[in-house]
Amino acid sequence: MGIGKGKLVFDPAATLDEQDNAGAFLRSAAGALVTSTTYGATERLDVVNLAEHTLGVAAAGGDRGMAALAVDNLGNYAFLKVNAAGELLCDVSVTSGSDKREDDAAASLDTGTYVLNVRQDALGTTTSLDGDFQSFKSDSVGALWVRLSQPLDVPNTAFTAVAVSVLSTVGGTQLWAAPLASRKKIQIQNRGNKPVFVGPSGVTAASGQAIDPGASWELEAGPAIDLYAIASAATDVRIFELS
Repeated sequence: MGIGKGKLVFDPAATLDEQDNAGAFLRSAAGALVTSTTYGATERLDVVNLAEHTLGVAAAGGDRGMAALAVDNLGNYAFLKVNAAGELLCDVSVTSGSDKREDDAAASLDTGTYVLNVRQDALGTTTSLDGDFQSFKSDSVGALWVRLSQPLDVPNTAFTAVAVSVLSTVGGTQLWAAPLASRKKIQIQNRGNKPVFVGPSGVTAASGQAIDPGASWELEAGPAIDLYAIASAATDVRIFELS
């Protein structure tokens, strides 16, 4: 039995124990010496595989790389693919929701994302600053809280009351020349002793909404709604607007 001298594989750091061994060098088929590089604690042979690139280095023509694989629905390996812009191609089937763009036309079978809101039986502030995002809120049965008018504790710009003398003039008397900005509601009260007929410009007793003496008519109408009234004689009408 030999004494283990002349080994081709040895530890070069153990010079005393390995000093009688001879190391082997690898050469390629063309006779070139194959070198190695140390990565951390591991030494690897230098192999040019045209597959490794350094982060931050610009791509160049002729670059090569290893194929990235994924597993398809059958459990087989498959290539990941990109379009001409380098964007990964994805076949997405939307069954639970999707984003819609402003002004897109709705279509049959459109899908959308379920929207949640916060139950708040007594409406109150839940955000700290004006301009913060916050949730839609609903009451105990899920009815959405909606403000139809401004609270009455704001300055008088939120409501106004005027008196108008409705005449028998053909075409009717305009009930307001300058409507309240952001108006939400109107109340028209007939304070006279003659019926008043309300409608658009050109209103007549035959076409207008009748408001009997002492009666009121309340409706929701924005500032773009322009109403006229006509009566058989001059009649006192009171107009109340709320924004």
